Amino acid sequence: VSQSRYTGANITNTGTGSFTATSTGDLNVQSSIQLAEGNLSLTSNSGNVTVNGTGQPIVTGGGKMTFRSNQANTGTVTLVPGTVDSGGGDITFITDNISLGILTNTGGKVIIEPATPGRGILLTNGLADSSRLSLDGGTITALNSNTYQLITIGNNNSGNITSEGGVSLDKSPIQFLTPGSSIVAGNSNYGDLQVTAANTKLFGNLAGTNRTFNSNLIIETSGVNLRANPTLGGGNVIITGTINGLTGGENFGITVNGNGSTGDLNLFGAVGNSQPLGQLSINTGVNADLRAVTANGLAVNGYVYRDWE
Repeated sequence: VSQSRYTGANITNTGTGSFTATSTGDLNVQSSIQLAEGNLSLTSNSGNVTVNGTGQPIVTGGGKMTFRSNQANTGTVTLVPGTVDSGGGDITFITDNISLGILTNTGGKVIIEPATPGRGILLTNGLADSSRLSLDGGTITALNSNTYQLITIGNNNSGNITSEGGVSLDKSPIQFLTPGSSIVAGNSNYGDLQVTAANTKLFGNLAGTNRTFNSNLIIETSGVNLRANPTLGGGNVIITGTINGLTGGENFGITVNGNGSTGDLNLFGAVGNSQPLGQLSINTGVNADLRAVTANGLAVNGYVYRDWE
């Protein structure tokens, strides 16, 4: 189907067929699309994609949904609040700008990535930044409205991912994926967080359940605390890269299960090897697996094993 606006009869397929619509301009779907099993793909090659403009249900019975705007920098995918339900299938957004209403896909994944290689990503409770793929307060609220198997933000070609202070995205496991830097400001709350990046820069406290950083960690501000599930139990922290201060002397604390339950801390890279930390404080309640540590002070509450100095 190649068109700029679909406002005709509702589409219902009780079989296994999929539905694909591709437009050279804006694609505005204002009718319901209900597929029993097939996939749904809506793409604009040089404009915006707007779905559910009249509150009509968009449903796939377990099939995947893909919403894509290929228009560089200005292209936007908009889901107006209504019923968007993949029935457990994955929902993928490929766009340089996004505005989400409530969506449902219990058991499935949500993937959000820029259409333009190198475009940065911003998570904010404030206003969107037109120079980046911005997940503003409304979109974050929409993502928190349900629980998903995983929410992946970014891809192997995206720019830096920045999470501003006060962002809370804690109903589902979160993955940040970028070849650049992941930048996390103060007092953010993510549930299960996995970061794959060259560097992760921490400017403030970060709370939540499990923490996995497949990156080097840079402590940008003294007094940063990384907390993994201090009250619920079962949290772990894994950092595969190095941990350093910005200029040296920054204090850094890690709390894993402050209630003394079963989580572990695993630091697989050197700590303070290029910019020594000030005070490194570790409170695990169980196990802390460290390598070489260079810091002005080290305070540990928990059992430490493997080599450190």
